[in-house]
Amino acid sequence: NDFDSIVGHLVEECGEVLAAAGKLLRWGPNSYNPELPKAQRETNLAWLQREILDLEAVITRAKEHIFEDEHDKIT
Repeated sequence: NDFDSIVGHLVEECGEVLAAAGKLLRWGPNSYNPELPKAQRETNLAWLQREILDLEAVITRAKEHIFEDEHDKIT
C-alpha cells in the first residue's frame, strides 16, 4: 500500500545518506569510488549532497501522505 511504500522509501533514503556520510568520513570528501566508470564517478561530498536532496524529497512526500489529519502534519 501507499503507506508501506512511502515508509520503505524513507528507510531506503536514510540508509543511502548514512552510507554516503560514512564513506565521506572514512575516505574524505574529495575521494570517490574508483570501481565506478569515470562517467559515473562523483566525490563523496557530491554523493552525500545528492542523497540529502533525495531524502528531503522523500520527507516532503511523507509529510504530505502519512499523516491523515491536518493537525497531525509536521510543520
